[in-house]
Amino acid sequence: MMTLPWREQQAAGAAWGLLDGEIDHRDVVLTRAEREANGKMVSCCSRAAGKGRRIVLEL
Repeated sequence: MMTLPWREQQAAGAAWGLLDGEIDHRDVVLTRAEREANGKMVSCCSRAAGKGRRIVLEL
């Protein structure tokens, strides 16, 4: 188990599934492997990246 400061715990709860698009990961919650898999996005910290700058999230 990993202990995170309160703000990071809140961010972990805001991780959404990514259906389409590329993410500019700016969080400290996801692991490097999770970021590289590009399957989740922490919406309060990260944003769309790439040419289209459009993402589709699983809510």
